[in-house]
Amino acid sequence: MPLSPVHRAALTDLRGSLRATNDPSLLPPVTLDGDDEAMQWAVGAAPRIKALRADTAAKLAAAQAAIAEPSVVGDQGVRLAEEAFAKLEAELVSSSALKARLAEGRRSMASKAERVVQEHLNVDVQRIDGKGTASLDGSGVARLREELPRWVQAWADYAQQAYEVDTHRLIDRLWSGRDGDVTVPQPRFAPLSLPGAPPAPDFPTVSQTLDLEGLGGVLKHARALLYGAMSLGVIFGLRPSSATEPSTKLLMGMAAVAAFAFGYVQHRNEQAGRVERFESDVAKRAEQAVKSVLNTWFDRQNDKLLEHYTAELHERRRALVQWYRVEVSPRRARLELDAGERRAKAEAARRQSSELERLLRDLEKAEASVKSLRGA
Repeated sequence: MPLSPVHRAALTDLRGSLRATNDPSLLPPVTLDGDDEAMQWAVGAAPRIKALRADTAAKLAAAQAAIAEPSVVGDQGVRLAEEAFAKLEAELVSSSALKARLAEGRRSMASKAERVVQEHLNVDVQRIDGKGTASLDGSGVARLREELPRWVQAWADYAQQAYEVDTHRLIDRLWSGRDGDVTVPQPRFAPLSLPGAPPAPDFPTVSQTLDLEGLGGVLKHARALLYGAMSLGVIFGLRPSSATEPSTKLLMGMAAVAAFAFGYVQHRNEQAGRVERFESDVAKRAEQAVKSVLNTWFDRQNDKLLEHYTAELHERRRALVQWYRVEVSPRRARLELDAGERRAKAEAARRQSSELERLLRDLEKAEASVKSLRGA
């Protein structure tokens, strides 16, 4: 019995659907002469076609999973290490924390220096040949020249230790953040070195002279008193004609002695007041001059300390870069290599997926054709 039109159409559809499998054994033989032979062939081919469809569906699912898989799997430890490196490098380059600590140490030292300057800045006044000469006490200046370099070293030591604590806290915060811990080992830095003691400042020579009146100052005050006494004598009836009388001579002698004594006391008091004002004036000038020298010297020492520690932090940055090359770069390179492999795999899966989708549609049609052959 020849093939019916329905079976012939089903076999034709099968050949078209199964041709994409590139498996000739799956194609229905052209020697099928009747519907019974076609049905028998369909009964034997159905399990193979079903198994091939299931295998194709599994391959398609795997390809789609490969496409959906992210091309870059982020290593959070590497990402956090990258962020930590950037923040540490920025601090080492700008040295903002160090500058703040140096400024803090300077404020503390400057207040102490001001007290010590006031304690040791004394004025030495000497009187020679009717003149007063004032200058800074040499022992106080020597004490300041001895102590100031040690203060700068204490200033540097304070700023350095405080900065080390700041750096430790910064690294601790970076390695234990809210997004998780950095799995890359922390960088290790060599200790900062203290600078040597600076030379003491050159204090200005503050000196001043004062002219002190001698006997002339005594006579000036005595003469003023005598003139006053003589004016009183005239008022009370004393006449020049009576100057030769013994009583008048005695009275005039006593007045002269009293005037000289008064003039001497007034002169001494006046000199003491002038010397006191002179010492105060010289002390103020000396204090202002020393403060000006110290401010300039402190500015210079701050610049030198900053230059010293900038060089130290530059070496730390070298160590940080070396740490990055050893600890972070290899991990990042592995991530990039893995990302490239994932992208290539996803691209291959994308190309394969379209082919598998077409094959799966053909196999579904083939299963429908086999089912119509078996059920016809």
